[in-house]
Amino acid sequence: MSFFGINSPRAMLEKAEWNYAQFKADPIDYRLADFFISACHVEDYFEITLGKSKWSVIKSALNKDELRDFRLCKDLCNVAKHYELNRGRVSPSTFTLTGEICGAEIGVLDVGAGDKWVMTTAQNQEIDVIWLADRVMQKWRELFAKNGL
Repeated sequence: MSFFGINSPRAMLEKAEWNYAQFKADPIDYRLADFFISACHVEDYFEITLGKSKWSVIKSALNKDELRDFRLCKDLCNVAKHYELNRGRVSPSTFTLTGEICGAEIGVLDVGAGDKWVMTTAQNQEIDVIWLADRVMQKWRELFAKNGL
């Protein structure tokens, strides 16, 4: 089965890559949300095409940092789609710092530096969302290469 040509983990990864390139070319919130939605759903395509048991074996080889990055990606995806997390989990909050005059506090960003997207986790940790997106894409690429996918 295919959804407009997206029929495999590789196709969904390519969609996430495209969403990310679109954001990098023209950084607006909608494009960043689209990236996290696509990047999160690569996992769904693994489960569907490989089966849950084989995907579980691959996923069990991920280290703590990799699992955390994918969980944060999933949290941002689900908040973007559903407004908040459910099942008793605390939703991350997001905010944007701007490099414009009267934007972010002095010393946080250079004047004219552009925007910086930040998420605050349930543990009150602030994470640069672009840094997270870079890590998620790197981890997906490594996982594909390591498993010959």
